[in-house]
Amino acid sequence: MWPVKFQRRQYGAKVNCALILHSLRQAEVGPEETGYYTTIHHEGNAIFGLANHPGSTGLFTLYFATRDINASIAKAGELGAQIFMPPMQVYEHGHMALAQDPSGVTHGFWQAIEFTGFGRLFEVNAPSWFDHNSQN
Repeated sequence: MWPVKFQRRQYGAKVNCALILHSLRQAEVGPEETGYYTTIHHEGNAIFGLANHPGSTGLFTLYFATRDINASIAKAGELGAQIFMPPMQVYEHGHMALAQDPSGVTHGFWQAIEFTGFGRLFEVNAPSWFDHNSQN
């Protein structure tokens, strides 16, 4: 329920999309080294992750699924992206990496092990569309 509580910390959340917040539930909160990471669920299905990192301005990051995260992040680098989080394993869930494209937009890459991503899509209270807006 909002505001989301992370252990002893409390954060208000402004979600700029059409979510009916009372229907969302929070999973177990991770330890400090994960940024108190948790997933938010709708009707038992994960729809987004939420964390707190010092200095963060609050943004959603879209992760692209990949079968080979090392090849994907290498290709992003070849195309001019700045790799600021190389591939790393996230417990038993999968592998993640983050890159910033030449226009300054952050993109994530996800190679699943046990967690494949969204549990619900294209319905009320679930992700349904993503836009990328940049200067070029």
